[in-house]
Amino acid sequence: EELQPYDIARIFEGLPEKHHTRFLLLLDSEQIAELI
Repeated sequence: EELQPYDIARIFEGLPEKHHTRFLLLLDSEQIAELI
């Protein structure tokens, strides 16, 4: 089962701010576009 954009956004929000950039680097451009 793949993570949905809502799930990814919740994970992102739950991370400390210092890890946001590293988390985004793990996603592909399509996944990032769905978050925006």
